[in-house]
Amino acid sequence: MEYYDYRVVVGIDFGTTHSGFAYAHKRIKTIIVHSEWQEYYGLYKIPTILLYDDKYEKVQSWGFNALKENIDNNKKPIELFKLYLSRMKNKPFLPNGFDYKKAIIDYLHEMGEIIKHVIINDWIDFYNQVLIVLTVPVEFDHTSIAIMRECAFKAGLLKDQYSRNLRFITEPEAAAIHCMKFLNENLSVGETFMVVDCGDNTIDSTTILFLEDEELNIMTERSRNDCGDNFIDQEFLKFLELKVGSTTINLVKENHYDQLQYMLKEFYRKVKMDFTGIQSEFRPIDLELDELCPALIQYCDEKYLDNMRKVEWNIKLKFEDIKSMFDPIIEKILKLIDRSNNNNCNLLLLIGILSESKYLKLRINQEFNNKIPITYVPPNPITSIMEGAVQYGLKWIYDPERNSDGGALVSAAPYINNMRFQLTQSYDTIKNLEEEKKKFQDEFHESNNNLNEYKILYDNLMQKYDELVNKYEEKEQRLNNIQIQFSDTIMKLEEEKKIFQEEIQESNNNLNEYKTLHDNLKKKYDDLVNENEEYKEKEQRLNNIQIQSTDTIKKLEEEKKIFQEEIQESNNNLNEYKTLHDDLKKKYDDLVNENEEYKERKQDLKEMQIQSFDTIKKLEEEKKIFQGEIQESNNNYDNLKKKYDDLVNEYKEKEQRLNDVQIQSSDTIKKLEEEKKIFQEEIQESNNNYDNLKKKYDDLVNEYKEQGQHLNDIQTQSSDTIKKLEKKHQDDIHEYDNNHKSLYDNLQEKYIELTNKNNEESNQHEKLKNEMHQINNINQQYIEKIDQLRQS
Repeated sequence: MEYYDYRVVVGIDFGTTHSGFAYAHKRIKTIIVHSEWQEYYGLYKIPTILLYDDKYEKVQSWGFNALKENIDNNKKPIELFKLYLSRMKNKPFLPNGFDYKKAIIDYLHEMGEIIKHVIINDWIDFYNQVLIVLTVPVEFDHTSIAIMRECAFKAGLLKDQYSRNLRFITEPEAAAIHCMKFLNENLSVGETFMVVDCGDNTIDSTTILFLEDEELNIMTERSRNDCGDNFIDQEFLKFLELKVGSTTINLVKENHYDQLQYMLKEFYRKVKMDFTGIQSEFRPIDLELDELCPALIQYCDEKYLDNMRKVEWNIKLKFEDIKSMFDPIIEKILKLIDRSNNNNCNLLLLIGILSESKYLKLRINQEFNNKIPITYVPPNPITSIMEGAVQYGLKWIYDPERNSDGGALVSAAPYINNMRFQLTQSYDTIKNLEEEKKKFQDEFHESNNNLNEYKILYDNLMQKYDELVNKYEEKEQRLNNIQIQFSDTIMKLEEEKKIFQEEIQESNNNLNEYKTLHDNLKKKYDDLVNENEEYKEKEQRLNNIQIQSTDTIKKLEEEKKIFQEEIQESNNNLNEYKTLHDDLKKKYDDLVNENEEYKERKQDLKEMQIQSFDTIKKLEEEKKIFQGEIQESNNNYDNLKKKYDDLVNEYKEKEQRLNDVQIQSSDTIKKLEEEKKIFQEEIQESNNNYDNLKKKYDDLVNEYKEQGQHLNDIQTQSSDTIKKLEKKHQDDIHEYDNNHKSLYDNLQEKYIELTNKNNEESNQHEKLKNEMHQINNINQQYIEKIDQLRQS
């Protein structure tokens, strides 16, 4: 049996977005993680990305350099090519005719050159004395592993494609080996633990059974490719876009990628790793953008430039700002852990760059404190996988059974682990099988004959399992889309609700103005009533005067006979009486002219009444239009409510169809139903407010009508009084014409008295006309207020 003289072990973490390696010498055993990549120092990983020439034949740059170079629309970097070895259906973009294997070969070749440069010296034979341990995802089957071996050989890492110098280990197993000391202290044989790899773009969870002699058995694995550390960086860049503009960020990415990476590194150091999620411990964080990324000043949009200059390029990150960047990603991680915890794990092992987040650890402890007793993060979770790979290699070269020709060509691959899980379900079962080994030897020999059938059955089951997982992921994605659409609809309803509340508030403000206007009208109305009372008193006095005048006429009739006897005597003075009569006639004509002017004023007053009635009629028509608009708003609300109810019904139907795949979204649905109930109550309250507003408006219009009717009655009474006065004046004038000179003095006195009364009445009516003018002005203001209400 031949043993191999391995002197150096290299562990390669070939990742989807970032890769790295660690190594250790057999004698020293100290694991060294490589941290010098191109122009960057202190970074444990380099981007898994390549930039080719126009024909995609030769590599122009790779890693950080490929990201830093200017990239036009027709020349894009090659990245995410590792995903072509996975089971995912929607593979990332690659140029037409470009083979993903070429990208893997070229990338491993570039990394291999650095590995050789770092570890090779005069005493090391790379192809014979270096053991390479390459980590792979759990989902890789033997075909994917065979492709990786072929690519490693063509990349120059192996002298022979089937060389023993290359071993494979799954990523969660490597991480677990790196933390084996902690696992031995906190787990018993037969217990399960979960490895959660919080990477850049994906989150992977793997459930592992802890066996004797530090053996591990992978039981389940799940993955999400829509969350990870990079997504938090993207949320931070979106926040910056609000400050400097999206065009600015894009230009910095294209022309100063190194500055952008430095800023994200400082964001990682100052913000992401220190954020605890406890508001009482938080202090606002200031970021000096002109120091972190000076290129932002060069490319900043003009509409943001003045504001950034005012704050001297200093932005302040508040608690809610940072929390909003973390929460969408962390919620997805918590859901993945909850789905993976079907086997009631005893320990949770966090690795990957995001596992250093204090806020993530706080949320995990809050969510799973009663479900998973222990949560552990190794000292350097970013390098756990590559360091675990080196530890696995060191263990391999010190194991005589493994480090010989009798050893297997590859480590325990995922398909062997899955087969082991099918045969051994727990450690207690293994013990029982050992005790009954002799009893079942004969049956075991017989079962070997059916082994091929079991393998076929197993392959079929695995294929169906994969199909079921894919269908589950598709349905989960559809549910997420439905939830997003439902959330968007609720947001729109909330916005419409807010607008409607603002309209109600504005209507309430208008109503207060109308109330004030009503109070003013009420006051003027009371004043008018008081003046009308005074007018009635004057009219009563005038009636008394008329009665007295009647008595006087009777007396004059009695004296008429006496005056007839004296007619003869008075003929001598006839000429004098004629002269006096002419003067009286002239006064009479003046009085008639004044009466005509009074009639014209009366006509103007009637026209003002007609205009007032027209105004009231217009108000009635505008009220009908306003009520129609209110009805239209009610119809729009009913349609919106109907659409909302239809959407809820559609969501319930889809929820019922998705129950077959056990989607755990009941909490979300309950919250949505509660929000729906609250929203419906708010809508009902808004309807009640609207009904009250409408009732108050109708009461105001009715009161205005009553005041208009009362004013009309007053005007009617005034008109009757005027007619009586006119008739009285005409009778008096007629009597004056028939009286003799002996009555002249009395008639002259009466004439003067009536003229004074008439002047008082004219003044009173002029005052009434002015008040009607004021009422018309108030009506016009009221009409303008109603127009404003309609427009609002």
